[in-house]
Amino acid sequence: FGAKVVGVVEYNGSVYNSNGLDIEALKEHQTKNKTLLGFAGAEQELGQDRAAEMMEQECDVLVPAALEKAIHMHNANKIKAKIIAEGANGPTTPKAEEILLAKGSVVLPDMLMNAGGVSVSYFEWLKNLSHVSFGRLTRRWEERGKQGFIDILKGHGIDTAGTGPEVFSGASERDIVYSGLEDTMCKGVDEIIATAIRLGVSYRVAGFVNALQKMEGTYHDAGFTI
Repeated sequence: FGAKVVGVVEYNGSVYNSNGLDIEALKEHQTKNKTLLGFAGAEQELGQDRAAEMMEQECDVLVPAALEKAIHMHNANKIKAKIIAEGANGPTTPKAEEILLAKGSVVLPDMLMNAGGVSVSYFEWLKNLSHVSFGRLTRRWEERGKQGFIDILKGHGIDTAGTGPEVFSGASERDIVYSGLEDTMCKGVDEIIATAIRLGVSYRVAGFVNALQKMEGTYHDAGFTI
């Protein structure tokens, strides 16, 4: 999306370049040397003992994507990122989030940011229950519909010679899963933002509120009393 990665932190070292790191070259270096340290494209590097301090560098978005409690009460004040997007489970402690929010930072909670994997696992579970792959019931119908549309265009004198097989093919299982994932994530984002604005709370609290309300609705629909 046009962003550049200025820093990468690993357990045994971290590197930084204010103009952006060549991620492919950095990955190749790490694979060969088992460490980020010594990468030629880095302006600055920190060893294992101080590697986590690289999170305190200037950046727009910080993505803690490995350890729990990576951002805590002792380093939250030093975090300069405008947005903290939690890729790991529980990378920000409650006290740290309180400090970050007071500074005006935006904390995007783990329950939203890393929900893609469990969402697709849910799709897989649904498929296993039905024993029918996604798209089997509709793919041929979609292909005939697309072919009919192309035939109509041809009938009106429109040149369709440049249309390839990808235009006619129905959605593959991968296409359907990606579409479902995008729809699920977009809906989740919209719901959390709406609740956060309505109640005047953080995105994390809004996510908890939405989750509890959905659980309550499920229990009532299933006939359980609360």
